Amino acid sequence: MVFSIPNAGNLGECDKLHGQVASSHASSTMAANDSEAKSGFADNWQRGKSLIECLRYSLQQNSHCDVTFQVGKDRKSIPAHRLILTLRSCIFEAMLTGPMPEQENIALPDIESDIFEQFLMFLYTDDAILDSRNAIGLLYLSKKYDITPLEQKCLAYLDSSISSHNACVVMEQARFYDEHDLKVKAVKYICENGNTVLKSPGFSDLCHSCVLEITETDELVASEEKVFEAVNTWSEAECRRQGREITPVNKRSALGKALMNVRYSLLGQKYFVDSVSPTKMLTKSEENTIFKNFISPDKSLLPFKKEPRCRTEKLITCKQFEYVGKKNYCAPSAEYTTMFCVNQTCALQGFNTVSESFGFSAFVCDEDTGAVVGETDNGKRTGCLVEFLDQVRIVKDRKYSLIVKCHKRHYYQRGELSDIAEDGDFVCHFLNNTTSGYHVVLSLVFRV
Repeated sequence: MVFSIPNAGNLGECDKLHGQVASSHASSTMAANDSEAKSGFADNWQRGKSLIECLRYSLQQNSHCDVTFQVGKDRKSIPAHRLILTLRSCIFEAMLTGPMPEQENIALPDIESDIFEQFLMFLYTDDAILDSRNAIGLLYLSKKYDITPLEQKCLAYLDSSISSHNACVVMEQARFYDEHDLKVKAVKYICENGNTVLKSPGFSDLCHSCVLEITETDELVASEEKVFEAVNTWSEAECRRQGREITPVNKRSALGKALMNVRYSLLGQKYFVDSVSPTKMLTKSEENTIFKNFISPDKSLLPFKKEPRCRTEKLITCKQFEYVGKKNYCAPSAEYTTMFCVNQTCALQGFNTVSESFGFSAFVCDEDTGAVVGETDNGKRTGCLVEFLDQVRIVKDRKYSLIVKCHKRHYYQRGELSDIAEDGDFVCHFLNNTTSGYHVVLSLVFRV
């Protein structure tokens, strides 16, 4: 539109024309507003938003959704957009656009609604907030609908956040989805933190295959008491899952070989009598075999294992006394006894002596039975360290004596004797020591 500019002498016409323009502009604005109000674009929510922000908004506000999922046991309605779903997943594409497409309401009873909402948010924005509660569920959905980026994100999160609380769940899911590396890492964590993990609720939810794998490994760092308590609790949970009455016969049936994986000879005799025998999961013949081994450790324990688990394979040196004065020389033969007990089942690797070279023989005796459970003549020598050729199994809270018989002249040490030696959770008590004494054995070396 072209307007002619009036001359200065005709100001009245100018004012009149200005009023016409203003009136015309106001009419146009009102018409535009009416048009916007009628068309629904008055708020212009798209303004300034990126594509991802628009997608997030449309999901959160249920804008233009054309499919609804009924999620979880409570069948919560969660709307979504077919186009987005089919673009992100070949599974959704087949479901929603195939020859027999799903209808508008799709039931998903096997997943919690809040986890499915997080899953949709990832499909729309490539973003998901992972935590210990939803990572497994999101991994399940990413596998189910073939969303590789989310699967990788979940696996990376689980790999970096395994804890005593979720280690069993991670192991179970990794086995189910054949994620070998993640399963290996979960099993390693379980073995290194056995006492804590075995008490977690997740252990009772494991499948039988995983229970077998954990209980049979020599790498499990856990007391056998905790192992027995864990399999006993698991057997009750499994009976409930199978809808069977919780009886000794049904519990034994549920456990199968896992019942044999407990190292019963490493349990204290009192614990066995008070806590194991009353469950009646073992037969009388099996109990007799275990009792015979308590009395004579050299007796066969088959079908049970009696070797200590490897635990952390940490060597701990427990000093028997502090040096006082110089070493003394003893010409005749002599016998020296160190009586001790420990608070964890372990292996006696060897002992440190006063002198590097002298002839001797050493025996380890069980004080309760009088049986010799280990012996050596001179043994494997590394300086003053003498190692048994075969590690000597030492059972928690049982009393033992290390007897060293010197065949000829030798050095001995006088010193202030100790009653106790500690290293972290490991404790060794020396039981026959006086305030001072003479000895050739300076310390005991345990593999814990």
